[in-house]
Amino acid sequence: RLAEAKDNLAKAKDTTGSFAANQRTQGSRRKKATAELSSVEKELAELVGGLDGLETTVRQARTKVEEARMTSKQQSSSNKVVEALMRAQKERKLSGIQGRLGDLGAIDDKYDCAITTACPQLSHMVVETVAQAQAGVEFLRRTGIGRATFIIMEKQESLRAAATAAPPKLPDGALRLSDPVKIKDPKYATVS
Repeated sequence: RLAEAKDNLAKAKDTTGSFAANQRTQGSRRKKATAELSSVEKELAELVGGLDGLETTVRQARTKVEEARMTSKQQSSSNKVVEALMRAQKERKLSGIQGRLGDLGAIDDKYDCAITTACPQLSHMVVETVAQAQAGVEFLRRTGIGRATFIIMEKQESLRAAATAAPPKLPDGALRLSDPVKIKDPKYATVS
């Protein structure tokens, strides 16, 4: 029986040793898994943060695309009106239409954005007389092409003196909004 007890004790010691080794291995694996989990969680947090930034970027890009689409649609509509009025004048259905105010002068590129933003009237149509403006409005109404605002040159005569007068005293380097505009024909000075 003593031999059997010694044999059982040796087996128990082997089992205990194996169990202790197994525990050490498990502990090492647990530490490694915990470190990997921490690393993956950190990486996930970074990716989620980056995703939030990307969502914001995508949202802003979509807004810009929608704004561009609306602007394009408005310009397309405006261009159709201008083209129809100019075609009608060419076909002698209308007379006295000078064109879009923005086409009657030139703007240096560095001032283009500022002047275009400050002067929505650049898309208005310039005509000589009230009768020509009324004919243009009636033409657009009859054809259903769209709408236009007309600037009537004969109504602008009262502004000619101010347009040709010496500019007011400005601080050095300061410009009036109309200064960078190069007018193609002096007769349009009152409408610019």
